[in-house]
Amino acid sequence: MRQQIVDDIRKLAKANDGKPPGVVAFERATGVREAAWRGVYWARWSDALSEAGFKPNEWQGKLDADYVFQKFIEACRYYRHIPTGSELQIFSRGRDGFPAAKSFYKRFGSKDAFLDKCRSWLLGQDSVADVLALFSGNSPIVQTGASREGLVYLIKSGAYYKVGRSDQLERRVKEIRIALPEAAVLVHSIRTDDPSGIEAYWHRRFSEKRANGEWFKLSNADVAAFKRRKFQ
Repeated sequence: MRQQIVDDIRKLAKANDGKPPGVVAFERATGVREAAWRGVYWARWSDALSEAGFKPNEWQGKLDADYVFQKFIEACRYYRHIPTGSELQIFSRGRDGFPAAKSFYKRFGSKDAFLDKCRSWLLGQDSVADVLALFSGNSPIVQTGASREGLVYLIKSGAYYKVGRSDQLERRVKEIRIALPEAAVLVHSIRTDDPSGIEAYWHRRFSEKRANGEWFKLSNADVAAFKRRKFQ
């Protein structure tokens, strides 16, 4: 398989005026999936290209453009909206091979430029109508990824803790106190420009300790971890 991949890279490059294929283009042409080589023969696509005798081209020195767009689609489908930088950072954790958040925008100079190029790329792909709808704002499931600054808070009531978000924290704490039979105490709040993404991060981090809804039974170490963040 290793030699076959190398041979196929050379054949595709020969048919493309000497330019080697990117990850997605290679998979589309050969049917060989990324899982067949990544972590098996090579750690990254540029290593495979080097073995085939090619220098990484404009994107392949870091990440192939097709590959980055494909990964961005994964994040769009996960969040059901165009993700913020913070959401991309969270999504990348624990996902081997997923680009760092800054990789999505750095090549094109800005987020707007990246999104413009990504949309153009999507227009030439099959089975991406759901993601294109997010770019146009016509999807019934779309939620805007652009969030104004707010707070993600931790409130304790009895033996349980609530992780939530609000841009009017004082009012929200009062509402919670009225609704609960036991006293509720604000433990800590984190200021963020991505309240929904950061709230989702802490919900996932504490998922194994979920009691009900946004309420969790946390350890002292869990609470200390939350309190270490003033901004996120």
